[in-house]
Amino acid sequence: SLTNDLFIPAIMMNAGEGFCNVDPNSIPGMRAFLDFQSDSFEVHQVPSEVETTVLHPYQEFHRYLIYTVAATWRLWGITWDSIKLLLLAYLFLSCLAIYGICRLGMNPLLALAAALVFIFTPAVYTTLPILRDFAKAPFILGVVFILGHLVFKKNPPYRFLLYTFAAGLLLGIGMGIRRDMMVFL
Repeated sequence: SLTNDLFIPAIMMNAGEGFCNVDPNSIPGMRAFLDFQSDSFEVHQVPSEVETTVLHPYQEFHRYLIYTVAATWRLWGITWDSIKLLLLAYLFLSCLAIYGICRLGMNPLLALAAALVFIFTPAVYTTLPILRDFAKAPFILGVVFILGHLVFKKNPPYRFLLYTFAAGLLLGIGMGIRRDMMVFL
């Protein structure tokens, strides 16, 4: 993927260096890992005195996505298989949101059928392996679900405020995942 260098700060955070960028060619094994030539990377390969470089704007724009990847790697190791677990979590959340959206206007069985159609749509599996692109899906669908509640259901003022707070929270986190969420503003 063109965007694997985006996750260098996630590796560095796991190495105890903080949210910083480095030249991946200067650390043994990092370039091979980022280019899928290696399935895993060990943090002990990062030298204690490593020269950092300026963060790329994409790394700044995707800060929450990088934090999520760093947390995933902290739990399950710096491997591409652990990223698959993260992608499955995003897919699961997206399916739940699709079901919720469909429940706004359908009975449970039809909503489940629509969620299953989403699960088995080839376009989903074309985008799924690209973490940077697929990670925004549960946030977009979550905001659509909340907006659907605001449009289709009668809400007292306190519930309206709770829904708008939840939508703002999803938007804020989603914009840290991918800036495409700004479309909802």
